Amino acid sequence: MLLNIKKIIVMITFLSLVFGTVILQAKQKTQTQKLKGKATTHFRAVGPYLQLGPDGYKGALQNYMKVVELQPDHVESLKGIAEIHFDLALYGEDNNEEETLNLLLQSNDAFKKVIATIYSIPEWETYIDSKKHSFEDLLSDSKKKKESIWVNIYKFAEEYFISEEDGNPNEKRDLERAEEIYLTLIELDKTRDPSYIRLAAIEKERGNIEKSTEYFIKLYEVDTTNTLVIKKIAQEYEIAKDWENAIIYYEKLINIEPNNAEVHGALGRVSLELDDLDTALIHYTNAHNIDPENIDILYDAFNVAVSLHKDDLIVSYLKKLVEIEPTEENISIICYQLRKMREWRELIIYSKKWYELDETNRVPVQFIIHSTIELKDSNLQREYESILNKMK
Repeated sequence: MLLNIKKIIVMITFLSLVFGTVILQAKQKTQTQKLKGKATTHFRAVGPYLQLGPDGYKGALQNYMKVVELQPDHVESLKGIAEIHFDLALYGEDNNEEETLNLLLQSNDAFKKVIATIYSIPEWETYIDSKKHSFEDLLSDSKKKKESIWVNIYKFAEEYFISEEDGNPNEKRDLERAEEIYLTLIELDKTRDPSYIRLAAIEKERGNIEKSTEYFIKLYEVDTTNTLVIKKIAQEYEIAKDWENAIIYYEKLINIEPNNAEVHGALGRVSLELDDLDTALIHYTNAHNIDPENIDILYDAFNVAVSLHKDDLIVSYLKKLVEIEPTEENISIICYQLRKMREWRELIIYSKKWYELDETNRVPVQFIIHSTIELKDSNLQREYESILNKMK
């Protein structure tokens, strides 16, 4: 019985290996796109023309085009058309700028069609072309070429945009021409940042801040998580004193980066412009909790607390200010605040610090004496009355 079980296990293992190999071979099996009739004739005619190099491109292109007319999904012919336009654009000796740009755009459209056609073919991963190149390789190469085309067109735009070259004024500078090319680049790929950023810069140079901001908003719509773009939009609205829109985008940013002290500070600042002191205080408090050593945030939080007459918060922020910057000015401010609040014990502590910084100043000594009277601390009272007498 045990022997039979072992035989069954061996047989199952063998069959698994056999069927696994068959399935693997089926997946690895390659296919080619079949051409029929005149399409085959035109495709075969391409080879001799390509052997002539650039001199044969015209004839090769004509035959590729005829193949595609008869069989629109023939990937190898579509890619051949794209490659010829690409080579002519980059290496054509007699091209002027306009011709080069047009060839690059034609090449981009052709590579785009190659990619779309490959994806439309069922089980395209199993296909190869007549030269044994896999469709996966053709797809990868087409994507790389599209990237190269975008970069080359962007370089044209930059030649018209930059104001200086090697420290010298750029005589070729032409913002309208640069704008035209950047807009073309957006049509090619709406997801890339540089063209939007350049177009925004052009509008800002023209003094059109609203249009400049619109380009950043378009870029935001492409990627709503791009924190650099969101921050830029918020800052542009703040510069334009459009406080409501500035808050909208700073809030978008804080939703992505809730622990960003700088953004909480910006929300506090803009809330102040809208006279929303309570919201301003909330954001300055958050900013301080995130970055407790930031002296600017502390001063901002302190000033809002003063405006809202929140004595406890005023003292709390003053104590932290004194810890970071124990200046005579900061210590004197907290002493006056503590005297107002009748916090006699703490007033003695900070008045002593004040006196240590300036032993000629009668005010901190008087504060201590007054506090000792309120607390009925006669010993300390006599000690500082003696100091005060010596100062007369």
